[in-house]
Amino acid sequence: QSANYHCHHGLSALPACRGFMAPALIACLVLCFIAASAWNDCAFPEVDWFALDEGVGISYSYALAAINGNMYSGGYTKGNFAFVGVTDGADVHPNPNASLWGDTTSNVQSLYVAEVSSSGSMTKAWQFMGSAIQIGQIGHGKQTNSIDAHSGLHAMLDKKHLAVKGGFRQLLELPDGTVWSSASRINTKDQVPFVMSIDVSTTQGMGSGTTGWAKLMDDGHAGGATVYSVDGDTNGNMIVTYEGCSGFNSSAMSTDSYGRPVQGAKIGCAKYLMKLAAANGVEVWKHVIPTTLSSCRTIADGSFFCGWSMSASAGTLDFGTGITVVSKASRTGIIKYNENGIAQWAKATASTSFGDLAVSKTGALLAVVGSPGGSGSAAG
Repeated sequence: QSANYHCHHGLSALPACRGFMAPALIACLVLCFIAASAWNDCAFPEVDWFALDEGVGISYSYALAAINGNMYSGGYTKGNFAFVGVTDGADVHPNPNASLWGDTTSNVQSLYVAEVSSSGSMTKAWQFMGSAIQIGQIGHGKQTNSIDAHSGLHAMLDKKHLAVKGGFRQLLELPDGTVWSSASRINTKDQVPFVMSIDVSTTQGMGSGTTGWAKLMDDGHAGGATVYSVDGDTNGNMIVTYEGCSGFNSSAMSTDSYGRPVQGAKIGCAKYLMKLAAANGVEVWKHVIPTTLSSCRTIADGSFFCGWSMSASAGTLDFGTGITVVSKASRTGIIKYNENGIAQWAKATASTSFGDLAVSKTGALLAVVGSPGGSGSAAG
């Protein structure tokens, strides 16, 4: 049994940056494109409550987001699931209709996204029923079903939808009854990747009667795909970066995300930047990109910023429309695109690998987190 803890508090001294979660022992860079005020108040925030999953079963939260004062958590669950708000007074119980009920004797791994209100009460939950059983210890082997760790949930700027990315094996049943299967894939090494737009105003979240939708990202990529980043603009459109591959060689050797050798390799791969329509997830536009943009964040006018870790061996990267940048060793690359995915500028910035970025809604302030030791995301 494991417990998830989620804290709710206000950080009134900090500027409104999105998408920023900083690990320990990191170097931070703040890039101010216009004048911005600084702060020097290091007071601890006041914590109103924390949400605790201490039910019968096992669960783990992979990612968090916030919309209109509500907290959203996404991860996996086995057995029963509910968050209980813990305060310095009485517990805050979940809405009975929001609790997820399963089988405590089963080891099948399902996924969830849950909403916790500003008072600490779990008010909604969307369950994605799996059929696969995890092999090996979770977090130390192939993941069966998962909301992507750290960056799997992002609040869209329309404040009505969650952008979600993750993957599954075997079967996955969505809240609207749609069932996905991995059975026909030639790539049996990797998860089947997906992205979702969850309509947080509804208990179903997606499908008929909602403005939410879900999309398999290996469609058109027989060898599989890897999703790097999801975010949403003020109209509810989704910005996605990913790699898609035309084939899969089951006898070839490749490496996993930790650099360890594994059997099976994707072939014929290219990297893409894509916009999906708010109404149904249909492709609006798609562009081939020269490197892995591991995090992209939208701003109010529909434009967006992306970041990556540079490698000198990558040479000069051409992002189209005359926008090029010379790759430099152990530097963070930042690029800005307009709402149509057309590059506006690209720069080599801090002497650090790239980990993640956050940007204020107007684009006035952009913050990058990375590691001077070079352990951030790798450029492709």
